[in-house]
This record gives sequence, C-alpha cells and structure tokens, in this order.
Amino acid sequence: MASFILDLDGVLRRGSHVIEGAPELLEALDEYVVVTNNSTRTSEMYAEELQAIGLPIPSEKILTSARATALFLKENRDYQTAWVVGEKGLLHEIRSIGLTITASCQCVVVGYDRTLTYEKLETACLAIRGGAEFIGTNPDLTYPSEKGIIPGCGSILAFLQACTDRTPLVIGKPNTLIMELALEMLKDKDVYVLGDRLDTDIQAGINVNLKTILVMTGVETEDSVNSSTIKPDFTFETLDDVRAFIRQS
Repeated sequence: MASFILDLDGVLRRGSHVIEGAPELLEALDEYVVVTNNSTRTSEMYAEELQAIGLPIPSEKILTSARATALFLKENRDYQTAWVVGEKGLLHEIRSIGLTITASCQCVVVGYDRTLTYEKLETACLAIRGGAEFIGTNPDLTYPSEKGIIPGCGSILAFLQACTDRTPLVIGKPNTLIMELALEMLKDKDVYVLGDRLDTDIQAGINVNLKTILVMTGVETEDSVNSSTIKPDFTFETLDDVRAFIRQS
C-alpha cells in the first residue's frame, strides 16, 4: 500500500470537530505523516489535542510549518534574534533553536496568530523595513474553522507585505522544503498527497512530483476547482470516498 502525506485542518478536522470518516481513514493507512501549515501548536501539542477528539496520531507522525521554519533557520541562517508574530507553537519552535525573541531582530517570523494585535504588526513592520528578513510559515489566506472560513496566516503576510513592500520567504506548503522533510519521515516512496486546498496541499504535491488527491471537505468549492489551473490527480467528495479508492488501489 502507498504512503500518504495528509493535511490536517479541512481534511481530518475542522476546529475541534472531527471530519466524518477521518478515524476510519487513519485506520486504513499503513504509513502516513500529517503535514500541517498551521503553526499554532507543536507536534506534541497537536498529538494531545487530536487524541482528545478521537484522532490518535502520535507526535512523531506530525510535521508543522512552525517546526519546518525552525529547522530551516537552524540549517540555513546564523541568526541569534527574531521577532515572532504567532502563537505558542511557533514561539516554542523558534526558542528551541536558540533564538531570542526581541523587537531588535535579524528576522521576522510570521505564522497564524489568533492573538494578533496592531502592536505586533507595528513591531514586525518596523523591523522588516529596518532590514530584518521577512519569513512566513505558510501562505494560506484563509483557515477552515468550525465557525466557517476565517483569515489565515497569508492574510497577515499580505498586511505586512503591503506596508513594507517586501515579499516574505514562505517555508510551508507549497514550498518543497516542508515536503522534503515529510518524505524523510516515510519509508515507502510511493506517496500520495491528500489535502483540501489546491494552492497549498495539491500544489505542494505537484512541486515534488507526487500523486495528489483533493477532498472537498475544506475550503474548495466546485467553482474554485473548475476555475483553477492547479489540477489534482484525483478529486473526492468525502473521506469515505478516499478510503474506497485506497481499498481498490
């Protein structure tokens, strides 16, 4: 059986609600890794949170954009300081590689932030305009919450891009960096990417030459799929449909 790179939000869960068919899908898979552009939690935090809602996914099978961003900085930069727009998961990962969080910084790292304030944005803007490198964890303009579609990290990046005239270096999907890290976590190299977003999940799979499956449980609509130039290999309405496809493959 093939291995899978799974998205989290919009595929396995929506907010604190498990998407129908998610537990059964996980049981049907021999090998998988969950790759999420959501930077608000560490892998360990996610494992605990998902266990509580009925999705028993071990932390070693979860790769976050926060972790991927920290690994990128550790391996490719020699920074000592950073300003972070983000929540505790991103803050933890940036501190874990030895960076000090301060307004007088060498880089600004921006993730999804539900505690966003004007002061955080002002500090980030001034630092970027002063020469700090502008880094984003992911480009998702929206986030599929249990309330509906709400602003995502990409919307925060767009705000800062508008006031700094700088384009961020984005680490998460569809960037190949996070996908290469995910592939290192899998033994089988016959891999499908399963996601709910064309511009991040499906494009990420295309960028590393993997087979792609779009599931219509998240942000995409029939109109958005038909009008997009990004074409998945397979499209299914539900996770049960995906599971049936896996059984037949």
